[in-house]
Amino acid sequence: MNYQIKNIPFLRKVLWADFAVGFSVGSIGLGFMNPMASILGLSLNFILWVSIISALYSMLAMRLALMQNISTFLLWVLIYANAVWTAISVGLLYFHFEGATLLGQLFLIVQILVAGALAYIENQQLTKKNAQ
Repeated sequence: MNYQIKNIPFLRKVLWADFAVGFSVGSIGLGFMNPMASILGLSLNFILWVSIISALYSMLAMRLALMQNISTFLLWVLIYANAVWTAISVGLLYFHFEGATLLGQLFLIVQILVAGALAYIENQQLTKKNAQ
């Protein structure tokens, strides 16, 4: 099925926001792993993997934002990545909530909300092309 983008300027803003959030989480987590582990009450391994995954998907968001003609295929990849990360984050919340500090618990919840919202908003920018 072929898709088209409803509002390219708006989608670019969303993609830049997706990049900014993911890159911020990734770079702060990687740059300050030890303090973040203490502040959030989460393991170094947890901080490392969340940071790497966030940084990687932020690169896809940036790539899409910079494209002259945004690839709907790559946009679908990003949407699914955000949706899968939302589901994984629910699991992370379940397994890590009790051991996390209040800030860590807030991070776990916000991660679900942000990834889910991005997946939803990006998905809303796609519409099926009419058969001609």
